[in-house]
Amino acid sequence: MVCTNFEPSPSLTSLVYSPAHTAFRYEVHQFSASFGSYITEYQGPPTEALDEKWHDLYRYGISQISGSEAEKLVDKTVPIPGDEDNYIISLEVFHQLHCLNLLRKSLYPDHYPTELFIHLEHCVDIIRQALLCNVDITPIPWRWSEFGQITVPRMDGSHGCVDFASIQKWAYDHQLRTEFNSSINLDLGSGVTSNQE
Repeated sequence: MVCTNFEPSPSLTSLVYSPAHTAFRYEVHQFSASFGSYITEYQGPPTEALDEKWHDLYRYGISQISGSEAEKLVDKTVPIPGDEDNYIISLEVFHQLHCLNLLRKSLYPDHYPTELFIHLEHCVDIIRQALLCNVDITPIPWRWSEFGQITVPRMDGSHGCVDFASIQKWAYDHQLRTEFNSSINLDLGSGVTSNQE
């Protein structure tokens, strides 16, 4: 991987405010072809180690932010019961990775409980929406394959990517470390609480 970090232009991150914008950086990342002998550490039949590796991608699912940060959100959120100066959010990337992991597990129904897959259709459509929202316009070059005697796309090219480790660090630093009681409806009348069902 070539790590050439640079700050995104304001137009890329300012349409919808995120308190994680301070961790948002780009880098050039070399994709793996993910076929044959070029599989990644996230591929293969189910093992406990593989499950843990996937879970490590999104284990910081729930974050807390300050009231001043919550005021800037386009879609309002709710305060944390017992800690009303702070508010609860999740970063969409972790939801998408959770959904992708469920799709991966659905490839092995004999290994994983089928009740895990009850909302797979939701997951497929969330990932579809995410791909359309975050369009990757990296050109995929083609090459001649001596093995197959055909011209094939080269899937291991360089892409301009968000520095995911930086986002994970932000989520770790802002991880909700107290118990969140989701059964409490906390409307403080602050104008920051949820305006959605």
